[in-house]
Amino acid sequence: MMTKSVKKSLVILQCNVMKIMPVNSFNLVFLTILGIVIFSHSYAAPAAGEYQIKSVFVYNFVNFVTWPETTFSSSDSDFNICLLGDDPFGMLLDVTTEGQRAGDRPIVVQRIRKISDIRPCQILFVSDSEKERLADIFAFTERYTILTVSDIENFIEQGGMVEFFNSNNKVRLGINPKLARKADLHIDANLIQLSTVIEP
Repeated sequence: MMTKSVKKSLVILQCNVMKIMPVNSFNLVFLTILGIVIFSHSYAAPAAGEYQIKSVFVYNFVNFVTWPETTFSSSDSDFNICLLGDDPFGMLLDVTTEGQRAGDRPIVVQRIRKISDIRPCQILFVSDSEKERLADIFAFTERYTILTVSDIENFIEQGGMVEFFNSNNKVRLGINPKLARKADLHIDANLIQLSTVIEP
């Protein structure tokens, strides 16, 4: 059974999809389906656009993952979602997170190029442009409490925590809960349930 907090997060997910999708009959059908199958293993992507859907899920990781307070430098620090490398989202992630908070912390989207700039991030989306630097990136992130996310092929097998992959024109989620726990991150059981668990 879903808790009230989980239901609230799922409503936020739907609302954010509505905010970034153009209104037409196909998209209204898509939103209805999203509400019905939110706990299935895949999400249809044709009308919304692949990165519109991914931006909604990146934002909603805030609601389904718990970071220890020691992650933040102070009680009023921002919650940072960082994009490393070439940005495939454009303004989609900014629109999705606009005015949103992680608890009492404002959510800020940062675009970075240097591995050394990763330190303040709570969620790190690694662009495909960085696939040759994954070993160096993970050598840095493993020292901190950072949720690593990407759509690079075999991202989890190479040391990442959350991977988007496409199957039959649908966006799917792969998750390595064991690696997340090692980083002192708690992933909600409901998110794990709707994902493919990959623990190399």
